[in-house]
Amino acid sequence: MKNQIFKIILISFAFFCFFNTAYADTTIHLKISTPTSTIYDQDIPVAPCDNDNNGETIAIATPYCAILQLQPEIQSDWSWNDTYSAYFLNSINNISGSVTQDNNGNDVYHYWSWSIGPDVAMVGLSSYELNPNDLISLDFIDPVPEPLPSGNNGLGGGVITPTIETTISAIPEVPFIPEVPSIPLVKPTFDLKKAFDFLFTQQKENGSFGEDLYTDWIALALASGNYQDQTIKLIKYFGEYKNENMSLTDSERHAMALMSLGLNPYNTNGKNYIEKIITSFDGIQFGDINEDNDDIFALIVLQNVGYLQDEKIIKNDISFILSKQKEDGSWDGNVDMTGAAIEALAAFSPTPGVGESLAKAREFLRQKQKETGGWNNASSTAWAIEGILALGEKVEDWKKNDPAIDGASNTPLDYLATVQDTDGGIKNLSTEKEGENIQNKIWETAYVASALSGKTWNQIMQKFEKIEKPIENKIIVNIPKKILKKEMLTATVINTITPPSITTETTQTEIPKKSWFRNFLDKIFSSF
Repeated sequence: MKNQIFKIILISFAFFCFFNTAYADTTIHLKISTPTSTIYDQDIPVAPCDNDNNGETIAIATPYCAILQLQPEIQSDWSWNDTYSAYFLNSINNISGSVTQDNNGNDVYHYWSWSIGPDVAMVGLSSYELNPNDLISLDFIDPVPEPLPSGNNGLGGGVITPTIETTISAIPEVPFIPEVPSIPLVKPTFDLKKAFDFLFTQQKENGSFGEDLYTDWIALALASGNYQDQTIKLIKYFGEYKNENMSLTDSERHAMALMSLGLNPYNTNGKNYIEKIITSFDGIQFGDINEDNDDIFALIVLQNVGYLQDEKIIKNDISFILSKQKEDGSWDGNVDMTGAAIEALAAFSPTPGVGESLAKAREFLRQKQKETGGWNNASSTAWAIEGILALGEKVEDWKKNDPAIDGASNTPLDYLATVQDTDGGIKNLSTEKEGENIQNKIWETAYVASALSGKTWNQIMQKFEKIEKPIENKIIVNIPKKILKKEMLTATVINTITPPSITTETTQTEIPKKSWFRNFLDKIFSSF
């Protein structure tokens, strides 16, 4: 009975911490005005609300939420649009959009426009997640028709109205094309929740997502989100998983997957995945001398498990990676590996030659970006985004002019929104066989979901201290300071597999496999 009570208290506290973090208000400045009056102009704390018309996704604070909060003082009317998965504003205080005609019979548009700071917004009011201190402005565009010129209007001025024959003969033989005012383009946005929903349909009963390749990449995507049930199932799977025949690149990828979920790559289920990487080093590079992908991912892993910039193994690996960069700034002539190399090297920019190398790589990505805003396909675009984030830049700033629409431009985010399928996954038109298509769809969707978290792989992975030799009968796990926060730092649920002693983010404690604390936690989580 006491154990049951304690479990209830523990779970209640965890949910309190989660909801207290995920649903905090965001204070912005909101201004709503027409050409003749200001309806609202002040700071407002905005509470998260349902923005997807079904109440299934995590609530976020949007301009839509802010305007709803003003009711009943300020009334607003909305309609849901399935095509764009967004709410459209119909009216505020009964001021609604319309189309009238001027004196020449041309259409005149009256509509609500909204801006983020000085920039006209390119997404729906229910699609933009507010940031603290955002300036959100809603303006009713209400053009006033120009009056007819005085004189030839028959209303005075002492001018004789021309006869019908004179009027017709005075009309130039030029076809009339009415001028349509520019209306802000509302582009579709990538639905991250639907992408995860697609991935979850692929999760097996044992917690995996099929082959190791797909399971590992989905682990990085899951760790960047907030999907507890699926993540716990995957962690339990990894806690029981062991593959003795992994290649070097398999070990590197799997180590990244483990660290993303807070599992220690030095010792998960008795296996040391870092040892496989270290023993492949020949004094100059890792693995195959003719390849560079194994060296790039070795550097990504090792910088997160305690290896430092001044160590020979790191210095030599950096030198080898730099030597493999092509004259055009790429690695292997492709976008994917260039994005990965940028992420591997970005933390070592003070090292001689690295800064110049990153600049060349950045220019290569710029030159290869398509008019769609993306790079060739969803996979390449996702890995390019990883490089952009590693450079400390905003993906939204990488714009490419769209020749199909005068004055319009596309970003990588715009491109990804166009390749999302109706089931939430990434469209894949390059294969004909259905089996191949679904497998490609799984890992491409995982790549994109991870990239759209706004975090690099290095930021998703948790850090572990260096261990020179395997430690027998010991378990080492990092526990983050915050539990169940919105970013889903999932190390806390590792307790269901290998309960550790509680440490900070930067310290580790070695404990016997069986201790009073582990037995205590085993009892708490025995019913999960």
